[in-house]
Amino acid sequence: MRAKALKRLKEKAALEQMLAELRSSAADSTRAHTLAASPAPVPLDAAARAFAGPRKGTVFAGRYEILGTLGKGGMGTVYRALDRDLGDEVAVKVLLPAAFDEGTTVSVTLKQEIQLARKITHRNVVRMHDLGEADGLRFLTMEYVPGTTLRDILDKKGALALAPGLQIAKQLCRGLTAVHEAGIIHRDIKPPNIMVLPNGVVKLMDFGIARATEGADPATQGGQAVGTPYYMSPEQAVGRELDARSDIYSVGVVLYELFSGTRPIGGRDSGEVMRRHVSFEPKHVTLLRPDLPDLLARVLMACLAKSPAQRPPTANDLYGALQRVAA
Repeated sequence: MRAKALKRLKEKAALEQMLAELRSSAADSTRAHTLAASPAPVPLDAAARAFAGPRKGTVFAGRYEILGTLGKGGMGTVYRALDRDLGDEVAVKVLLPAAFDEGTTVSVTLKQEIQLARKITHRNVVRMHDLGEADGLRFLTMEYVPGTTLRDILDKKGALALAPGLQIAKQLCRGLTAVHEAGIIHRDIKPPNIMVLPNGVVKLMDFGIARATEGADPATQGGQAVGTPYYMSPEQAVGRELDARSDIYSVGVVLYELFSGTRPIGGRDSGEVMRRHVSFEPKHVTLLRPDLPDLLARVLMACLAKSPAQRPPTANDLYGALQRVAA
């Protein structure tokens, strides 16, 4: 037990050091450039304001003071905001106009995001708060996580060293275990949806296309594939019914990129990428990263098995295997 604790502390320290180096590098880069003055805001009509979303410095929904933009995705824009009622900072995800249409897939998945994710309270999962509508816009509020996405880290660092990479991988698996134990399939696990805080805590976020493991799935009716092509499981790419092992495949793609610096599956367009998930065997990760421990390489490649039955059966099983890897 003591050896495991020391190993965990060593990995966490390595992750925190890597994050500190990234912050220092970013600060140096900022100091080396002069920022251009922002142009004066142009008045917008009501329709344009609705499409653009709330602006910095305004109070949205009579409660949320918009402090800045955190990012944009396929369903909308996420803002950092001050909740004036509670005095806390939160993230506000304002949905695109397509989300307004009742009965559409987007509308259904919007409701699922808050209904499903509110079931989960776990250190490694971003906490969802509420669903609302104001000024003709629908929005979600959630825990504000002042960290860096794994996408940003990989873009700056490339392949990660073993110790910090293992720490991220294990925390991701712990968060995903909580998601699956709540009866939820995430279906969009990818580096932009994984946040890493300055203290080394990893959080899984964005349940925009999550679904319950029981009941009909409106997002895949008619064989429609939903998700991000680079990180889709073969069964997800062809619009089949999914179980938790689909998320295991996506974790495998993330870990392959985490430790090798490249994705296992590529293509000229999304259609080709999805077809290759179904039929193409990626290079063994050790061809790109020969120094990876054998156990880690075997477990990682098992996650990428075309057949769900050949993958680790649960996120907790995958976590257990990663625990046995020597950093």
